[in-house]
Amino acid sequence: MNVPLVGGKAWQRRGRSIAARASVGWNKFNEKRNATAKFAEEFGKGEKGVKGWLKRKAGGLAAGTMESQGRKEKRVKDWESAAESQKKIVDETYSVSGDKGGKTKTNANVRLAQVMALAEAKKQEKETDEEGRIRSRVGMMGLQEKLGKAETDEEKAALSGQLDEEKQNYEKKYGEKFKANGDDYLYKTRMDKAGSSKANAELTLREIAKEKELSIADQKDKALVARGEPGKANFVAGVQAAHQKELEDAMDKLTYRELTKRSEILVKEMQKMQTSGETGSSKYRRVAADAAAATSATMKKGQDTAMQALDGGAKAAGFIDPIKPGDQDGMQRKVFSALLGRNVSGTSTKSADGKQLTLSLEDAIKEFKAVHGDKSDIILRNLNESFKKAAIDGSVDMAGLINDSEMDDKGKIKYRLNGHDDKGKSISNEESKAKGGADYKGDDDYRESNRDLFARSTNVSQLVSLAGGMLPVNEQGSKQMIAAFSSMKRGTKLQSRLLDEMAGMLQKDASGNPTTEFRGDAPATKAQFQKMFTQFLGANKEAAKAMLGNLGKFADALHDGEGEIAKALSELKRENRSDGKRAEQESEEEA
Repeated sequence: MNVPLVGGKAWQRRGRSIAARASVGWNKFNEKRNATAKFAEEFGKGEKGVKGWLKRKAGGLAAGTMESQGRKEKRVKDWESAAESQKKIVDETYSVSGDKGGKTKTNANVRLAQVMALAEAKKQEKETDEEGRIRSRVGMMGLQEKLGKAETDEEKAALSGQLDEEKQNYEKKYGEKFKANGDDYLYKTRMDKAGSSKANAELTLREIAKEKELSIADQKDKALVARGEPGKANFVAGVQAAHQKELEDAMDKLTYRELTKRSEILVKEMQKMQTSGETGSSKYRRVAADAAAATSATMKKGQDTAMQALDGGAKAAGFIDPIKPGDQDGMQRKVFSALLGRNVSGTSTKSADGKQLTLSLEDAIKEFKAVHGDKSDIILRNLNESFKKAAIDGSVDMAGLINDSEMDDKGKIKYRLNGHDDKGKSISNEESKAKGGADYKGDDDYRESNRDLFARSTNVSQLVSLAGGMLPVNEQGSKQMIAAFSSMKRGTKLQSRLLDEMAGMLQKDASGNPTTEFRGDAPATKAQFQKMFTQFLGANKEAAKAMLGNLGKFADALHDGEGEIAKALSELKRENRSDGKRAEQESEEEA
């Protein structure tokens, strides 16, 4: 291959040179074809009458014959793009009349952007319409109250005129006459309690509007049930999902430091309210919903943010139990500690004065459902999707915590904690098999298949830590680590933060450099890593060697005398020397 002039590589270079020259020539030819086609397209433009029409027709035919395939392809793609945009416009505006001539002349892509912007504006207008309606009714209630307390005829006349004007405006805008009802009295009381602060009043108004949205949705669902269409009764669920998504979106706008601290702050807020006996209040439910939204939002931000935020929230609640890879019960208790602001330690205990000190997981699930009510399923659904995002980023311990394998008779997914029924009671694998039907292998298999799936799907080049359940402290951790790194290639580079983490497991000498000995407080011992890498070499030798080649001092620390790891490291060194010599030789030839 390397013999000068006649070797294989010399012939390869000649071949590449010939191909490149041919490509340059062909592209120059296409450039001339396109230029000629463009000239033909212009032929006859500006001339009137039959003669001009014939010239333009001939020019168009000539252009189609002369232009390159690339230019023809681009022309087709332009029409396809315009057609797709036009289809979306029809979907958005099918019920809107307008000047068809004006629409036709407007560029389709520009019009699509305009229509989508209009649709978004209408959505926002609809969302704030109910708030305006409530604000108007509360305002008229206030005028009625002032009118009843007025002492002079002049004051009464002024207030009466103002109230009549407000009623007319209300009727004109909302198409109904104003007549105060029980809700209006309740809303006014709550707005008065909000105080003079405009911010507080606006927040209260938004809360009232959300309650009204839910009330209307509930009426729609009941009407569908009454009509014999219970499967379509999804209005309440849709509104609840939108409200929870709104909370998550607000969390999503926080910075990394704000977001990782948010769970801890909310846990402490819940604990204060637990101490003062406010757990039954609407305020407590709002804080608990915020805690769920914060947990869900952090899980979507990647492994590092997710685990740090969850650790902070759980520790603030008093949860400090060590969790080994595959410990489903431990991870579920950790999550619910952050969600409820209580230490879900595994058993329920109370102090002498009756204060709840710790919770069992079963009691924690019951409390979760009591706090969130019929919104529980929505929150579990959102958490489930967020946990999947964290799992694929490397936090495989989050995979399969929530079971979404079952559906109700209306075709809706039923969400529950894996290993527990919908009431929170712990169930065995055999019991879960019986509940799941003939094809269901049980909750244990559900959990394992989820962990394996997400471990294999992990992008190892983006992984920043092994703390998501892949440390080889047991068979589960070793299995997931091998699955995650099985996609390693020689050219795959690992994140410096991951390499720093692994180097931090080594002892350091007087100069601060890592030695080949493991620290006594390392999360996984040298023997455990050696066992894992020996298994890895047996399952996928090339991927294991590629990983070892990235680990530097850490790989040296795994040296096991004459074992499989030592052989793999020796092979790597020989291959690296051979690669270096080949590169040097090719460089000399090129020179």
